[in-house]
Amino acid sequence: ADLHDAAGCLGRAVRHRGRRAARRPHPP
Repeated sequence: ADLHDAAGCLGRAVRHRGRRAARRPHPP
């Protein structure tokens, strides 16, 4: 996953669910 993509995905997960979701492994 690209840095930009990962940042966007993590940022969205963090805002939607929380930091826990961001730490969980997500599919590519």
